[in-house]
Amino acid sequence: MTASATETGTALVRRYIDAVSDLDVDGIVATLHPDVVMHIPFAPEGIPTVVEGKAAVTEWFSAVPNLMAPLNYKDHDIVSTEREGEYVARYSGSTTVLPTGNPYSTSYVALFTVKDGLLISTTEYFDAVALVKGLGWTVTPPSGA
Repeated sequence: MTASATETGTALVRRYIDAVSDLDVDGIVATLHPDVVMHIPFAPEGIPTVVEGKAAVTEWFSAVPNLMAPLNYKDHDIVSTEREGEYVARYSGSTTVLPTGNPYSTSYVALFTVKDGLLISTTEYFDAVALVKGLGWTVTPPSGA
């Protein structure tokens, strides 16, 4: 992969992360490929683990500002992998869950794939227990643990 392609891909990933951080739905949508697939493998029950297509991802992100204040992502670290168009990012964020008023803070590791200058795949790993607590739910260990 050429340096300019890597720089362009890195800039695209950064624009996406910044737009999600600010809950800028138009900014998010501007980075998405029509065939984008969003993966959230560790999502708690009630949150989809896969969202497919630009319209569905747009609808999903359009609901987030009703649930959370801006996510305040910081400490971006984005690197390209050996595979063309693939990137790994680490970042952290802290916000308030609006319906509960509870804090939500966690760190993320995310994988991104760029195709035709847009994001075709995102995969975000985060601490689902922190989100569950922010939503006002509880995690109860089994008795005797």
